[in-house]
Formats: sequence, C-alpha cells, structure tokens
Amino acid sequence: MIQRIHKKSCIRKPNVNLSLSGLYNFYKNEDKRQHINVNLSFQEAADKQGDIIKPGAVSQFYNMSTVYGLLFVPQAIHFTASVNTTYNHVGGKTYWITGPTLGVRAKVFKKTMLTGMSASYNVSYNDGTAENKVLNLRGNVGYIFMKKHNLTLNAVWQRRERLEVPVTTAVTTTFAYAYSF
Repeated sequence: MIQRIHKKSCIRKPNVNLSLSGLYNFYKNEDKRQHINVNLSFQEAADKQGDIIKPGAVSQFYNMSTVYGLLFVPQAIHFTASVNTTYNHVGGKTYWITGPTLGVRAKVFKKTMLTGMSASYNVSYNDGTAENKVLNLRGNVGYIFMKKHNLTLNAVWQRRERLEVPVTTAVTTTFAYAYSF
C-alpha cells in the first residue's frame, strides 16, 4: 500500500499598520490661537505562501499630512493651510499624490451661521509621470435656527486634467436639513 501525503500550502497575508498623530498648540491667548497638526501612517500588506513572498505581491502605503491653523477667537475666524502627500508602492509600480489646501471658516450672525471656503490642488504621479491634476474649490454655509434646526448648503467646483483626455469640470451641490432631538 502506497500512501501519499499532500502538503497543503499555507497562504498568509501579513499586514502591518502604523500611525502617528501629533497636535501642538504653540500660541494661545484671549485673541488668537495657533496650532500645527501632523499625521503619519504606514500600511504594508503581502501575499505570503509558506516563507515565500512572490515578487510584486507586497503593497506599501504611506500618508502624511500637516495642517497649520490660526484662529482669531473674538471674530470666530479660523484659517488653515495644509499639505497632504500619499505614496503607494503596489505591484511593482509607484504612485504619488501631493498637494496643498487653503481654507477659512467663520461664524457670523451671532454665531448662528458657519461659513467656509477652501481650495485644494493635487497632482498624481504614476512611476514619475504626472497623470492627473485636480483643482477643487469648495464653499459651505450652515445655519442653526430655533436651537434644534440646521440647514446646510455645500458646493464644490472641480477641474480635472488627465493625460490624453480632455479637461473636465464638474459642480456638485448639496442642501440638507437636520433636526436635533
């Protein structure tokens, strides 16, 4: 009698996740506050069979964002400037997205209305070649009335440039009502 032994492949998908966040308030008084916020994250995933990781089967994702904020307390106006960068290495290819964002928010009409505007510009790269350029302009208004009712209006205008594709623009608006119980 001949006995066959089949060794079953052990397939594992090891993952690593790391993140680090920090907020530092470096100036604070009755009239003005300043802060900086830094976020870093890393993730790695791989298809591993036994002790072997096949070529191209490792994916790495890095993300970093830095935000500077300046709040004028009596006026309730908050300015922000930020940079976000994402780096991905997937299947032997390298992807990179980076860009700044500028924004301002203000509470007006006895702090019953919150208004805001922001602009961001991102460029994405595939193996060093710029493939996409996206400009976003955003605006929003939120109004609270009778303490429990909230109306919000948001609008986004986007301009997208892609390789070998005509430039596109889009506008998205959202109107919402919420009631707090």
